[in-house]
Amino acid sequence: MIVKHVSKPNQKAAVAHMVYLTRTSACADIDFYNLEHLRGADLRENRANAVAFAETRMVEEAHKKHGGRGVSKNHMRAVFSFDRKIDAAEACQFVKDFIAKELPNCRCVLATHHDTDHSHVHVYYDIRTADTGNKLQIQDAQYKTMDERYCCAYDKRFGTNYLPAHIALKAETARWKHAYAKAKAAGVSKEMLPEKPQRTVDRSAGVKSYEPIEKRIDRNKFANAAGQQSVTNTHKQLDSGEREATRFEHEFRETLTASKRLQHTVTRLDRPNGRAAERANIDRELSR
Repeated sequence: MIVKHVSKPNQKAAVAHMVYLTRTSACADIDFYNLEHLRGADLRENRANAVAFAETRMVEEAHKKHGGRGVSKNHMRAVFSFDRKIDAAEACQFVKDFIAKELPNCRCVLATHHDTDHSHVHVYYDIRTADTGNKLQIQDAQYKTMDERYCCAYDKRFGTNYLPAHIALKAETARWKHAYAKAKAAGVSKEMLPEKPQRTVDRSAGVKSYEPIEKRIDRNKFANAAGQQSVTNTHKQLDSGEREATRFEHEFRETLTASKRLQHTVTRLDRPNGRAAERANIDRELSR
């Protein structure tokens, strides 16, 4: 899994992120790519150098001139996950080799975590490249398929077969996003919007299982993925407060209908024939 994140220097997010990513309670190893001069004698020194680097770069980018599109960016983050716990140095080296192929000119800090049941490496990308000092550019097409290339490299290195299931899950998520956007554009209420498919990861089997979106759409009372709202058995999902509100609305509509009938009856009072019968109808309406 790869996650892209951009911070804003005026919020001091760069330093906060680095401090969190390199926290000693979770971090088993800290390494550098194209920043070898920051490598210290031990983990503690590496962490101090990484935090100092983030602080320095945050201040530098805050004072640089940019194109006037808001606050200048100073870093990006990503996380590379494994399906098991492996040696921290091995995990870090595998991610470094992948980064060297994808973004050879980038500068980054890598923090390997063992605080969960599987190893994962957090990567802190500096926004400037190592060779020219220009902004690090990751095209959308490259970014959107980077996870697939990482999955392919992972399968080749560790003998797994995650890629087919990963691509299928990406397509499933894309269909959900399309259904969600279309339903939201159609004015569907927030409670009735399709929920994202829930997925659970079976690390031992090496596959991801998830509930198909069709079942979730049906449970959320959608007739189809286009976002057409279905009201079948809606009251079964209403709590007591919603039921009371629905009952009040129904009674209000009945009262409004009776009022309209009464107004229609009053307009007929001017007719010379049958006034006594009409007055009797009015009395019956008012006595309800």
